[in-house]
Amino acid sequence: MGEDKREIKKEITEEILSILKNGSSRVEIMELLKLGADSIKNSTYRTLLDGDLEYAQIKAQEGNARSILDSMELSPKQRDAVEQLTDSMLEAEYHVITNAYLAGMLDGYKILKSFDLTYE
Repeated sequence: MGEDKREIKKEITEEILSILKNGSSRVEIMELLKLGADSIKNSTYRTLLDGDLEYAQIKAQEGNARSILDSMELSPKQRDAVEQLTDSMLEAEYHVITNAYLAGMLDGYKILKSFDLTYE
């Protein structure tokens, strides 16, 4: 098991070094980290959400609000404005969640390291 962790750590380190050597920017590195965190968090995150009753209630309220919005006679311009707002909010939420997940991982590592619980 320990050997697998070392191999994964080695692969990640090599990938990051490759990015740095090829002149990639900090933004590109952060995007790579965000993509990695996003793929890791999806199953854990989904499991937690599936068991969250408050989340289920909020999603039901969202569905009701969407039904009301769909039944309104909005002009195309009004509908576009609502869709732009919704899309922007969802995109911002994605970035907040992914960055919060990364921050949690980094903070968790710092805590483990401060108690000498890492294998370094």
